[in-house]
Order: sequence, then C-alpha cells, then structure tokens
Amino acid sequence: MTRQLKNTDDLRKLSDTDLYKALNDIVTDYGVGAVPIFERLADSGDHRVSLAACNALGEIHDVSAANALFKIKESSKNKDLRKQAGRALHRLSSIKIEPEKEEEPAKDTPGFTSVGKIEKAYTTYYDPTGVRLLIMGVRPPGRPLFRVIWTISHKTGIHDSFIARLSKHEFKEWIYGLRQEKEGIFEIDPIHSRYIASEAYEITVNKGGTLPDGIGVYLETIKNMSGLPSGPIIYRLPDAEEIKPDPVALGMSDLSNLAECKWHLNEEITRDYAGQASDVMKSVIVISEIVRNERLQKIVDDFITNEFSSGMADIYRRMLEETAYLFVLDKRLEHARLALSVASRLKLEKTFNTIPFIRRLAERSIGIFRADSREGKEIQKHMAEEERTRLIKPASTGKTGGMFHGIQRG
Repeated sequence: MTRQLKNTDDLRKLSDTDLYKALNDIVTDYGVGAVPIFERLADSGDHRVSLAACNALGEIHDVSAANALFKIKESSKNKDLRKQAGRALHRLSSIKIEPEKEEEPAKDTPGFTSVGKIEKAYTTYYDPTGVRLLIMGVRPPGRPLFRVIWTISHKTGIHDSFIARLSKHEFKEWIYGLRQEKEGIFEIDPIHSRYIASEAYEITVNKGGTLPDGIGVYLETIKNMSGLPSGPIIYRLPDAEEIKPDPVALGMSDLSNLAECKWHLNEEITRDYAGQASDVMKSVIVISEIVRNERLQKIVDDFITNEFSSGMADIYRRMLEETAYLFVLDKRLEHARLALSVASRLKLEKTFNTIPFIRRLAERSIGIFRADSREGKEIQKHMAEEERTRLIKPASTGKTGGMFHGIQRG
C-alpha cells in the first residue's frame, strides 16, 4: 500500500525531520517513478522543500535522478540549492551513477540530438500466453522524442504497436501515471531494451509476420548505434554471481508455482493430448489413483517426446532469462536463481522429460493438475460428484459431457 502524496502546502507545514521522512517514504514507495515529483518540488520556490527534494533525489539509485540533480546544480540561481544538488550527486557518483552526457545537437534542428537514442525503456512480466509489453522513449537523429509501445513474444515477435510523439516531460508524466495504475511495469536498461526490440524485430521478419506501423522510427533510431550486447543482460548484472544457476536450489522449489511463470503451451499442439488426459480422468472404469497417475504421466511423456522441440526449449529459455532479470529488479534474487537454473538446463540438455518445470508446463497446458493445487482440488471435487451421480443413476443415463470442459483448455 503506497502512501498518499502530499502537496507542497502540506509539506511546508512539516518539521525538518518529518519533511525529510515524508520524502524518503515517497522514495521507498515509488522508486525511480518519484523523480518527476522531486523535480517539481525542487522548483517549488519553498527553500526547505527544495533542499529536501534534492536530498531525496540522491537516494534514488538511477541515472534519471542524477540527470535531474545535474540540471539543478547547473541551472539553479539558489546557491544553497546548487550545493545540496552537488552533495546528492556526489552520493550517487560514489556508487557509480553518473548523469548522462548530453549529445551534440543536430546543426539543422536546434535542440534535438544528432545521434539516435533510446532514452527510457520499460517492460512487464509475460502473461500466460507468453506476451508482454515493451515501452521505449526513442529519439531518432535530429527528431523529437517518440513513445513506442510494442506487445511482443519470443514465439512470433511483434504482435502490435502504438507510437506517438511526446515531449520528454510528457513521456515522464505518462509513464509515471501508468505505473501508478498498473503494477509490474519495470524500468530496464535502455541498451537491453534495444536487444529485446531487435530480437522481436528479427523474429517477426523470420516468421514472415507483418511489421507494425511506426517500425521506421525505431529502425531510424538504432541505425547509427554501436553494436548490440553479446547476450541477455541477466548474465552481466552485478548480482550475476549471487544468482548463478544452482541445481540444488532448483530441486528444492517449483518455479512453475509462481504466478509470473504460469505459462501455457499452444492449444493447437496440446489438443489431442488434452483429450487423452480428459478421457483418463473421466473414465467410468474404476482404476486406482496410482494407475490413473501413471497413465496421465505417460501422456505427458509422449507429448514432450513428440512435440516439445529444441526450438520451443529456446523460446522458454529466453522467457526464463528475461523473467530472471525482472526478478532481480523486483528484488527476488532466489526466484531469479531458480529461473536461471531452469534456463541453463534447457540450454544444455537435448531431452526435456526430466526437467520438472517443463513437465509442469506440459501438464498445465494439457489440463493435468497436481492433487494439492487449486485446480487439482476442483477436479477431485468434480470426480467425487461424478462418482456420486453414478451411484444414483445408471451409467447409461448419466450426463458427463462438459464436466471437464474447463480443464481441457488448461
């Protein structure tokens, strides 16, 4: 639960101690999203509030805070405010967060950069179908800022796109408002956003998909940039040693239980196997639970052996690598380690039946759930009701159609 933001008048009434605490609370709740708030407060005209806002900016470990402090330090007419901004900048500099250098402006377009740049980038976790948002503030050479929104997946590339021209201030205001309304939008390294975007672009082209409107703005932005990183950012993070793959940790926890990893395989390739599983679960022939589970696991084995290709493994490996990165940003290092552990197995192994995460993915997609899961308990309830009905009615007149309609879809 986030704290309600106070306006400038309310902040003026606070003592120095309470004022600094109130702004630190905003840092805790909003993180980098609080930068626009503190920029406004620093320019509020109230000496105490402005100094406190500068101090708070120094607690946000992001280059956008360093940029804001540098701007205040260079442009403010108030000597005390310039000093406070300088002290906050020094704190950020001590942990290697420096303000960005301004690009040379284009000669024929004053005020605009001459080199393409991705200024800000944001993304989300994947939804159950493997699709997520990628949001970028891109500035093509000699042109203004554009907000680019893509929905992307590792299966088909770019699904949809929306582009609009915005000022830098308008983009900040828009993304701040969006992050207040919707949870799970993470600010990511702009260089890595280019890696993700270029990957989605290449998948779209290779699959013969239709390129979205506005793709030219992105391509124009990146055409003169230096080379792409050699791989996903997760392997280059300062926390890389702490989150390196751990087979022991993998065996102690089930990653597929996490809401962020409850993905589903395409229904087109699971439909026949889902039908087989449904027949086993609906069978009127009385069999033991052990035999029933053996038959269901045989269906899972057949599916993974016959249908789960190395190409599919690459898709889910990339999804796990990207999810691990967001887990790090979300301060969930143990979950990041688990995600990378599964990703490493998908990269090294040629057969996938023994990977618990893949078996859970297949089971969920086919419509098989463990007895202790919510879905499994619902199935047990239906089966008990079915058994009760058979005891009351002859099997020939019982109506079982549709009983497992929901679980067939996974």
